Amino acid sequence: ICNKKEDNVIKKDFEKVLNSRFLDTIYFLNSDIKIGLEQYYNKLEDLIYFEGLGNLRQKSERISNLSKFIAKQLFSKILINNDGDLKFNEIKYAKADLVSSLVQEFPELQGDVGSHLLKLKKSSKEVCKALKEQYLPNTSVDKCPKEPLSICLSIADKIDHLVGIFLIGKKPTGSKDPYALRRSAFGIIRIIIENKLNIDLNRMISFTEKIYFDQKNNLNKNLVNQNLCALNITKSKKLEINEYLSQRLSYYLKDKFSPEKIHSILDSNDELRPYYIFQKAQKLEDYLSQKDSQNFLKAYKRISSILIKSPENKNINESLIKKKEEMVLYRKIRETQNLLRNQKEKGISQFSKNLILLNEFSSPIDNFFDNVQVNSSDKKLKDNRLNILLMCKKIFQQIC
Repeated sequence: ICNKKEDNVIKKDFEKVLNSRFLDTIYFLNSDIKIGLEQYYNKLEDLIYFEGLGNLRQKSERISNLSKFIAKQLFSKILINNDGDLKFNEIKYAKADLVSSLVQEFPELQGDVGSHLLKLKKSSKEVCKALKEQYLPNTSVDKCPKEPLSICLSIADKIDHLVGIFLIGKKPTGSKDPYALRRSAFGIIRIIIENKLNIDLNRMISFTEKIYFDQKNNLNKNLVNQNLCALNITKSKKLEINEYLSQRLSYYLKDKFSPEKIHSILDSNDELRPYYIFQKAQKLEDYLSQKDSQNFLKAYKRISSILIKSPENKNINESLIKKKEEMVLYRKIRETQNLLRNQKEKGISQFSKNLILLNEFSSPIDNFFDNVQVNSSDKKLKDNRLNILLMCKKIFQQIC
């Protein structure tokens, strides 16, 4: 850019600089083609990934295993062979271009160089694209990978980093995030939700930890190998990682749903399925927009108001259920309890139908309050009726 109409001297100087850079690029590319990713893969042993988490060769082995694990969960028919292995073995070269001359000179090309080198070797389009997209999404405006192999590699890379940093006690505190864990967490969540993937992050965390500890155990048996780097990990951090990912998921959802809805669906069950939770939030929002739901909410508020102080005795004595209205409500509670139990035993998810079930409680609850004196002078009777309402509230919390 020049404020003069023409300045051939400046133009020629810039052309010389650019020409020199182009010649360097061609030289580095030809050198990388000659050496190849296979040799670069072996050189990863000389490059530390993170202190306490081994070298990049060890990371490459971990993300290869993680990619296979994720593929089995999500795309087994597409990506897994009959013998149970990943169809695309070249995925292990995902980090090999980090030691290439071209990436050393132009770090922003990591992933692209590996993809290009594999393309020259006539590797499959799936692998080439996976290597190119493995770091996506890197920012909030980046698009997420959409192809099965790309999805598996990108999630594997991010969950390996996140779990590893927690295992060596470097979890973020306050607003600081020096190891980009928030970016990794949001990347995982976005990929899963935007691709509508049904996968449990808790299982993924457990498997990732297993890979780390297996590597450590193997290292202890092969200490003579100087190319293996120590893993400074001691115990599982699964609960901390689960809590961290739950917080990130809550933060992601807050732009789309109210805090009350998010709190009601992010329960403390054993599974952390971001897309399933996202769907639940959508269905809950749809349910609350219906007229019948407002009647239920009024009934629920009546229960919550009277249960500010919980009864001392939490057991229900059926012999103390005297009035028809309290028996109707109690039977409805028991019926719903059995239904939810059967769903859980069979592994069936019927969140939408269960939300509609809530409407069936509106009339029994109103009749209960209109015809039954909860605060009876008889303490046993009072506690029993409060326990019926407490059981009713727990059922609602179980549903949403």
